[in-house]
Amino acid sequence: MHGQWQFFLDRDRFFMVGSKQYVVQRRRNKRGRDAMMRAVDLGATFMNSSSTKGMCYVLAFICLCTVTIKMISALIISPPSSAGDYRQLASLLASSFDAPAGQSSKIELLKWNMLEKSLTEEFIYKQYVSTMRRMSGKKYQLLVAKEYDEDEDGNLRVGDDIVGMIEMGLSPCPALDGNDDDTDYPELLLRPQPTIGVICVKSTHQKNGIGQALVHKCEYVASQVWNEECIFVDVEPDNNRALEFFETCGYDVNELGGIGTRNATVVRRRAAESKPHILLRKKFN
Repeated sequence: MHGQWQFFLDRDRFFMVGSKQYVVQRRRNKRGRDAMMRAVDLGATFMNSSSTKGMCYVLAFICLCTVTIKMISALIISPPSSAGDYRQLASLLASSFDAPAGQSSKIELLKWNMLEKSLTEEFIYKQYVSTMRRMSGKKYQLLVAKEYDEDEDGNLRVGDDIVGMIEMGLSPCPALDGNDDDTDYPELLLRPQPTIGVICVKSTHQKNGIGQALVHKCEYVASQVWNEECIFVDVEPDNNRALEFFETCGYDVNELGGIGTRNATVVRRRAAESKPHILLRKKFN
């Protein structure tokens, strides 16, 4: 169970198309049931009354039920499959990491909306399309999350909007030959290991378990497909939300040989720079 998302692995909820694996998750919304029961109770209370206030309560709760029930949906996690997916991916990343902060000046916001936004999105689009082609067949994973609406009959209707993404590849990380609990670290080595480089969830869909579902999918690929023993993630030291998020996912600061931080390359508005990152690790059982 990841947040409000629950895995469905029966034949109707798990798809295999070629070598692509599609994980479908469904969000159960308890508020919808609770709101419906409150509406029924209030309806019974006020139905025999001519009170305008009572009828307003009933109508308000019926509207609440309608809105809440529509929130029930499914989440599909898969690689980008079209140019449209890559365009949305670029837009999501640009708005999350490159857009001016709320306290920016009007001139900076105008410059972003008039020029920088389109240039940045085009740069990100070309970068990821090129990376996917270059890394085809290698240990590299780029995944996007889409919501699917569910009708009254339980059928899934595809939605075009990407609500989250995650990128994982191999990067040199500390590894030990032999007992990992050895405090002397006599054989500390660096070797390519699975590392989550970027994760992003649309601002309107955060705190719904989408980020945890994306991380879980990468962990599955690293452990079950790549047969790795652990997974790493680089987090900027001042990104407290990301640090807390990965701690809740079971990641700890990697202190093998005293290595807790390292420099990693980040790209902001088409310019690359090296910045210190905290290295977190999670071992698979």
